[in-house]
Amino acid sequence: MPLALRNPGYRRVWAGIAFLFFARWMEVAAFSWLAVERTHDPFAIAMVGFARITPFFLLGPLGGFVADRFNRRQIQIAARLGLAGISAVAALLLWLDALELWHIYALGILSGVIMSLEVPARRAFTIDVVGNHAVTSGVAFDQLAVMSTLLIGPNVAGLLLPVLPGAVIFAIIVVLNALSAAVLPRAPQRRVATVAREAIFSSLRSGVNVVRRNRALAGALIAVGITNMFGFAFFPLIPYFAKDVLNTGSAGLGLLISAEAAGGVIAVLLIALVGNHFRHHGRAIIGFAAACHLTGFGLAFAPSLIGTFGLLALAGGFAAALSMMQANLLMIVTPPQARGRLVGVEMVFGGAYPLGSLLVGGLAGVMTPFNAIVMLSAIGLALMVAVALAMPALRARTPAAPSTAGAA
Repeated sequence: MPLALRNPGYRRVWAGIAFLFFARWMEVAAFSWLAVERTHDPFAIAMVGFARITPFFLLGPLGGFVADRFNRRQIQIAARLGLAGISAVAALLLWLDALELWHIYALGILSGVIMSLEVPARRAFTIDVVGNHAVTSGVAFDQLAVMSTLLIGPNVAGLLLPVLPGAVIFAIIVVLNALSAAVLPRAPQRRVATVAREAIFSSLRSGVNVVRRNRALAGALIAVGITNMFGFAFFPLIPYFAKDVLNTGSAGLGLLISAEAAGGVIAVLLIALVGNHFRHHGRAIIGFAAACHLTGFGLAFAPSLIGTFGLLALAGGFAAALSMMQANLLMIVTPPQARGRLVGVEMVFGGAYPLGSLLVGGLAGVMTPFNAIVMLSAIGLALMVAVALAMPALRARTPAAPSTAGAA
């Protein structure tokens, strides 16, 4: 049995992540289809993704501070029940036939706010449960749960949308979110006592200082930020392409949303098996980030359902590998008591994705969506080459994990 899964507590953590993201991917597919039914404007459709992800950019550091100061299990339970409440509101609006486009934006923002608090707590909680010796295995299987449910959840939603009322689908999502909270195990809070007394601004500043002192980690976060802004330009327009370019229904939309998981699951499994043998995480980050940008060129010229699915699967594999390498590097080089706030800092760079959504949505309204994707992919690839050349520390061998180093 893989190292992390030998731990009974982690098996419950893993089940909770599976329930959580099964619900989340069903919700993404359902809201995307409901939005594209209400507008055919590429910019308005891209705004759905922008609304969901923007809070990560704004509140990620706060989520990291909260994860290092308060009980991580309780944070996750509260967040997941909050997500259940959001789905319940959506179900009520659909039952009353009152759901408008602005409701989708507003509920997406609320969901993003809650997830910006949940993600750092979950990531740090995983390490609390499995311990430092199983970091790579635990992070890999976290990602496997995300990818596996992405492969299934959107397709389930896409198949159910034509046959079940939207209110019923969101009621199912409520139950899944509640289950994700119910299965969480108890685990020790592995943190230094002084962290709990640290003021929020000094806590955030100490997290930034860790990044400033570690050039490899700084380079990795910059690479992730560039890739989130420019490398995934196609993804915000998937609902538009599904309905107005490929002329497919909600089932086709679910298939395209889940496509990245097809490659992502394979990438995560490979890294879960060999991850502990990586010694140059930075080089892997550069390579996978560049591959994400290169895949964007192909996505701009794949006007068939099968071709688009295949290239999205390829992009998903590179994206999952990039995320895994960056997460592993962060956990290896970060002091244990600062991991929550460092995940919060990481989320700021991950929050570049909504800016990319705005860019591709705005450019798609001025030029064709295909040309917008090619332009952003080219810019991203050029910036990645510049980062690789300017930050040699990112190409160096990964140092050993610290045990008790301070974060201040």
